[in-house]
Amino acid sequence: GLLFGKHEPPAGLATVPLVNLGFLTKPAEQRRAFSAADIFALPSHAETISQTAVEALACGTPVVASDVGGVPEVVRHGETGLLAPPRDAAALAEAMRTLADDPSLRVRMAEAGKALVREEFAVGVQVRHSREVYEASLHARRAGA
Repeated sequence: GLLFGKHEPPAGLATVPLVNLGFLTKPAEQRRAFSAADIFALPSHAETISQTAVEALACGTPVVASDVGGVPEVVRHGETGLLAPPRDAAALAEAMRTLADDPSLRVRMAEAGKALVREEFAVGVQVRHSREVYEASLHARRAGA
């Protein structure tokens, strides 16, 4: 397994061969780590729309994640990755096993993930959405004043 982040790996992973890259601060390092992975796991207990899930999908890596907060907006179950109930390690492991055992499913999800990021999460798209919300708010305020 390939790990990166601020924290040490959980003790329960001691039986799995791991390479811990530590905390990656440079975007090029992050892209290489995401691109090197077959699957990105996001076992969060709480999460808004996960930037790391978006980054993994942009690099063509399907995501297995906990079904919490805004994660399903990015990790679309069966399309860009697989979701597991929160705090259910067995379900998360089973989802990872499903993807690990099916290279064609990983490829399909990787392509769908890259398309989703281009269509909904690219900077230009986000700027346009933010501008539309701002303009609608401004219009509503002027109409009510």
